[in-house]
Amino acid sequence: MSSSAAVDGVAATVLRSVLHRVQLAAEKSGRRADEVRVVAVSKTKPAAVLRQVYDAGHRCFGENYVQEIVEKAPQLPEDIEWHFIGNLQSNKVKPLLTGVPNLAMVESVDDEKIANRLNTVVSSIGRKPLKVLLQVNTSGEESKFGVEPSGCVELAKHVSLDCPNLEFCGLMTIGMLDYSSTPENFKTLANCRAEVCKALGIPVEKCELSMGMSADFEQAENLLFCRLKWEAQMSFLILFLLAWIAKGQDLDLFRQTNGVGQPMVFDVMRYGAVPDGRTDNSEKFLKAWSEACNSDGRATVMIPNGTFKLFPVVFSGPCKGPIDFIIKGTLMASTGSSALSSESWINFRNVEQLTVAGGGTLDGQGASVWRLNDCTTNPGCKSLPTSMTFDSVTNASVHDLVSLNSKNTHIKVHGSQRIRFRNIRISAPEDSPNTDGIKIGNSYRIGISRSIIQTGDDCVAILSGSRQIHVTNVFCGPGHGISIGSLGGHAYPEYDVEGIYVRNSVFKGSDNGVRIKTYSRDSKPLTASNIVYEDIHMIDVKNPIIIDQQYCPSSQCNKEVLRTFLFLFLLAWITKGDDLNPLRVSERDGRPMVFNVMRYGAVADGRTDNSQAFLKAWSEACNWDGRARVVIPSKTFKLFPVLFSGPCKGRIAFIIKGTLLASNSPSAVSSENWINFENVDQLTVAGGGTLDAQGPSVWSLNDCNTNPGCKALPISMTFNFVSNASVHHLRSFNSQNGHFKVHGCQKIDFRNIRISAPEDSPNTDGIKIGNSYRVRIRHTIIQTGDDCITIVSGSRKIHISNVFCGPGHGISIGSLGGHAYTEYDVEGIFVKNSVFKKTANGLRIKTYARDSKPLKASNIVFEDINMIDVMYPIIIDQQYCPHNQCDLQDSSSNVQVSDVTFRNIWGTSFSKEAVTLKCSKSKPCKNIVMENIKLPHNGPKGPATSVCSNVIGNSYGSHIPPSCI
Repeated sequence: MSSSAAVDGVAATVLRSVLHRVQLAAEKSGRRADEVRVVAVSKTKPAAVLRQVYDAGHRCFGENYVQEIVEKAPQLPEDIEWHFIGNLQSNKVKPLLTGVPNLAMVESVDDEKIANRLNTVVSSIGRKPLKVLLQVNTSGEESKFGVEPSGCVELAKHVSLDCPNLEFCGLMTIGMLDYSSTPENFKTLANCRAEVCKALGIPVEKCELSMGMSADFEQAENLLFCRLKWEAQMSFLILFLLAWIAKGQDLDLFRQTNGVGQPMVFDVMRYGAVPDGRTDNSEKFLKAWSEACNSDGRATVMIPNGTFKLFPVVFSGPCKGPIDFIIKGTLMASTGSSALSSESWINFRNVEQLTVAGGGTLDGQGASVWRLNDCTTNPGCKSLPTSMTFDSVTNASVHDLVSLNSKNTHIKVHGSQRIRFRNIRISAPEDSPNTDGIKIGNSYRIGISRSIIQTGDDCVAILSGSRQIHVTNVFCGPGHGISIGSLGGHAYPEYDVEGIYVRNSVFKGSDNGVRIKTYSRDSKPLTASNIVYEDIHMIDVKNPIIIDQQYCPSSQCNKEVLRTFLFLFLLAWITKGDDLNPLRVSERDGRPMVFNVMRYGAVADGRTDNSQAFLKAWSEACNWDGRARVVIPSKTFKLFPVLFSGPCKGRIAFIIKGTLLASNSPSAVSSENWINFENVDQLTVAGGGTLDAQGPSVWSLNDCNTNPGCKALPISMTFNFVSNASVHHLRSFNSQNGHFKVHGCQKIDFRNIRISAPEDSPNTDGIKIGNSYRVRIRHTIIQTGDDCITIVSGSRKIHISNVFCGPGHGISIGSLGGHAYTEYDVEGIFVKNSVFKKTANGLRIKTYARDSKPLKASNIVFEDINMIDVMYPIIIDQQYCPHNQCDLQDSSSNVQVSDVTFRNIWGTSFSKEAVTLKCSKSKPCKNIVMENIKLPHNGPKGPATSVCSNVIGNSYGSHIPPSCI
């Protein structure tokens, strides 16, 4: 038998084995095997091996590295469905998307930056929306770069609302270090899915989970529908091939890799380490590290159970591959004088892709030397060693460790980026000097989560040059809280601090809570900005909230020290939605005055009408001198129709963090509007909350299309004569009539709006604009039963970009002409970079086929639009006549349509008639430009067609169907 034939046989055998295991696991959990997608992850293996798996019948392959997938994809058949599952950097996005045309999915979106870059590149190269999964850090091992579970919802919202060129499909996680996970990992991902689906308003079954590999997918399958990454089997196949080529060296290959697909293990005991708690093991540890660091592939330095005494040591890189430092036992520091002179006890330096974990303990033996830690009073002192330091380390995970009684700081991070700490337990007496828990400086993207810090100084200290630091689910106390600073006045160069987020944490019995401190002396100009403290519980904290810019320890400043503390209650919740600040009656530091509806009697039970309470809060806010904010906290409030009218004395924000529930009573549904803002300047409506109009209970009454005597149901939110407004981060569900209406307004910006109603819901337009100037809609998803966006009489300078529409009736201009009310021209409409999916119409201009005052619809541009199975993608219909209200033979539209451009419209037409341009007989359309239209139809009636009548214009570029102009 030839070597290639042998490998072919192995490939087929291994593939059948995996699929058989999938089938058994699926049957055990009551599912079908075809519900599970097996992704064969090739990693660094050659294309020839992938071809053998392909020939065995497999079509779905994954890759970790951009260079690998870009090199392999052109060598393999085009019907392969490629999944990218590795960490993706911004500068690699374009090479990935342009180099792999058959890229089906990116499974590793872990922050907004990479999502934005993917969205931009997908749009610029003109490919269809890219499917993505959000990578979640449930284990911290193989997937070091996933978003924390607490951040899933916000990232999902961003992808869904702000990235119309991406299709959010679900969540992904990868297992532990040894390619096996625990059920807790899978349960965490399942919980994330439930929260995301609830926040986005999508069914759980529409959100896929990619989790489980060869060693653990049965556990995942037992929990819920998943996708399987077939990685260890692929590694086995490659090792078999290498062994065959090596002609007899297969045993050495398997021994070096410590088993199929496993990292090579370097146990310190094999290098002479002695776990007696007395012998110095630093040289033995360094030998194990050196061999591991120079090993090809992933390597593990293993410290087994036992107590190992260790003098100060530096574990330096760079290393050839990812490296894991697994501490299962106890490392005991030396208290000898030579050991005390070092800056750090255990130092990792210049290492990339590092994991430090194992459940073990660092015992700093600080109690015996704390008397020497007198640097606050002795200028000539030498600082004692930090227990563990990370210098210039990138892409690291530090988890499941205990640090006891550090001599100085427990953990220090300097000049590093992308390090995640989780499940860390730090402990030292509250009177232990200078024993900061985790100290961060000159570092970027450091995360600390699910940790307990009980020590004698700051639980977390964030110093100069720190950016994008995320602290969540931390318990602090005793200690000095979480501090930013001190900043300014140091002898060394200092840099700005920005992007600090502390959330969902508890402080108990600490001296301080959340603190920003700067020296009160001259220094280089610095900024500390973009800092958020949110959802914090303070229990008996002496000084819960502090900004102290007169910090001057040990009388180092010339100015008289006068600290100004902002106190809350000693037992207080600092919450995202509830305003418990007792200083509500004054405006401090330029911040807006807050008027919380709860203080005006609002009842958050989902039953009580709160319109009067809301109006009282609005009235006081509107009459406030200065900026004002009406806040609706994160609860459910029933609200009858209400009018929030101006003018107001200053800028006003209406912040909806909870859910507003409309009434379906007869008196409520007789109103024209549910929530109406009128005659207001400089208005903001935002907050991430929800408008639930309860439309299904009244849609049966929405019969105006067939009942001339009907009364229209209320619009969910209306803006009448509003100017200079911003409406963003809102969700509107199941409107009774339209979702949003804009009338007589100017300069309104809608962004990050999510609109949802069933495709058969009557008259539920998404956003309707009339008699308004300079309205912008962007980064918005609209899925409804009527027009996604309607632009009617008197609309000028309307800009629409990055909108996802579908289901719905598309984006319509009109109908114009023939209305009983006075109508005005429509001009300056721009629709760009948007996606329409399975809508009844795409881009439509419609005018009545009957006499009217002469009108114009002009200067209109539709550009860079993707149509996915749209029934009628492009329409100019000047013979519009619903309910047979016109005589089409004798009537003609009196609306002049001119200067309209359709450019770069591509995708698929669900109907044969992809382009329809039916213009007025009396006023033919003028200067219609069609450029690069590609809308094929593959139905049984033949290819797509275009239909034109009474059109004057030009065509440029390529066209499918052939242009009729």
